[in-house]
Amino acid sequence: MTDIHYPVRVFGLSLSQVQATAIWLMMASSFFVIVEPAPCDLMFVVALFAYLWSGLSLSALVLPMVIYLLLYNFGGFISF
Repeated sequence: MTDIHYPVRVFGLSLSQVQATAIWLMMASSFFVIVEPAPCDLMFVVALFAYLWSGLSLSALVLPMVIYLLLYNFGGFISF
């Protein structure tokens, strides 16, 4: 039995297009900060999960920084 891998598609877009769009939206929304939490904080979480879903592996040295950034963003969300 052969293993057939189909490209992952989200709303008709490939996963690499979704990842590029998430990064672009994160960078573009960082210019429009009126209230906290900023839209780029939410887009960071979306982009992180888009890249983790595709198989991004985080080293043990980077993982604490990502966890602290997620906690920082979560703290901004609950303080609103």
